[in-house]
Amino acid sequence: MNAETLERLILDRALGALDADVAALLDAHLRDNPAAAAEAAAIERTMARVRAATRTNPPINVPPFPLSQAAAVRQRARVIRISGWFTGLAACLLLGVGVGAWWKGTAMPTGPMLVVGPAPEVQPLADLGMWSESRRLAAALEARRSATSVMPARELIRKAAAGGGL
Repeated sequence: MNAETLERLILDRALGALDADVAALLDAHLRDNPAAAAEAAAIERTMARVRAATRTNPPINVPPFPLSQAAAVRQRARVIRISGWFTGLAACLLLGVGVGAWWKGTAMPTGPMLVVGPAPEVQPLADLGMWSESRRLAAALEARRSATSVMPARELIRKAAAGGGL
């Protein structure tokens, strides 16, 4: 048996992973070979030290978690958060009141914003001999004006848009 195989078998026996029949054959070989028996004893001592070093100690008595203190901290955090919301709400309200007071202090125009006069006379479009989109739109507007009452403000806006001024 070579040294590598012997070392693997000794480690397996020290870890408890060796079958009973293989362990019996290993014991018989170690009885016949004193050098191998000395090496096996050294490996067994090393494994005993490893087991002692890695032995799990009994769990440490840890005091119970202070749940009541955690609940008190959460309650304080909630109060702080809600007070922050109310502080923001108060700041917005104060800002609104300030803007409203400033706005009220500025001069607003008191007269009418748009002076509406009598409706201007509508000129019919000349027949150009073609049906463009603007001609169809103008014809639809003409038909609508004749069917309903004319709003003077719309006429003023149309006149201003056409370049006629107010």
